[in-house]
Amino acid sequence: MSSLRSAFYSVSGTLLSLSIALFGMVVLARLVAIEDHGIYAIAYSIFLIFQPFIDFGLTPVYIKLEKILPRTNSVFFFFNIVIGIGIAIFLMALSPVAVIVFENDSLIGVMLILSVSVVLMCAGNQPTSQLFREKRFFIAECVRNISDFMAVILAILLALLDFGLWALAAKFFFFSFFRFLSAWIAVRPQYQWVTFSDLKAYGSSIKFGGFITASRFIAGYANNLDKLVIGKVFGESAVGHYEKALVIVSKPNTLRNALSTPAVSHLARSPKSRYNQSYYLLVYLLSFFAGIPALFF
Repeated sequence: MSSLRSAFYSVSGTLLSLSIALFGMVVLARLVAIEDHGIYAIAYSIFLIFQPFIDFGLTPVYIKLEKILPRTNSVFFFFNIVIGIGIAIFLMALSPVAVIVFENDSLIGVMLILSVSVVLMCAGNQPTSQLFREKRFFIAECVRNISDFMAVILAILLALLDFGLWALAAKFFFFSFFRFLSAWIAVRPQYQWVTFSDLKAYGSSIKFGGFITASRFIAGYANNLDKLVIGKVFGESAVGHYEKALVIVSKPNTLRNALSTPAVSHLARSPKSRYNQSYYLLVYLLSFFAGIPALFF
């Protein structure tokens, strides 16, 4: 039954998160000017290229560790913080270059917000990993969905107050902040100072995480370079329309990934299983549901 519960939490959490994301996308698409969407898409695409470094493969490495020692959590938390600060500094250093290339001063402010968000995101990585390690899947999904909900609501309020571009940037900041806060409340970690010998003891694990990150970085670079090119050649409006179209078509793919995990696929394992028909019906319904937002654009 544990695998079935995991599957249920995974599907339910993904469905709720998708619903919140679609709601926010539809509302913000109507409240925020297309040019602002384009400016944010450019800044966010730069961030997404370096997003694999935020986790640095540490979450899957940590979950797969055979034994957790007293200082293990502190060591992984330390690595997350160092990585977050490094990425934040790098993004802030890139912001003047982005302004020159795309000829838009607003990019500095947006990338500054994204940089601060990265530090918060990395600070919440380790407590979130601990939830998965401890198989507290329900709490982990609650952390994600509470963060999604709060971020969308606050972003909509800012958009209603005519802070269009900043509402989009603040949405990511709010998600990172509430994810960090709720994960820490759920885990209540007690991290300690670590020594160089502590860090060295996990050198092989960090190296393995680096290999994971390298493969993700190549994919991230390839998947986001097109938006930067469109923004440079055709301007903010064109990349804004392009970004919204990509978001719409990406939702069914998100569902496909969620519904193809081993835990969820267990529901359709046997032709005689009472979960079999429900599983396939769920796939069809959710795929149809994910395509509905296309009607609003």
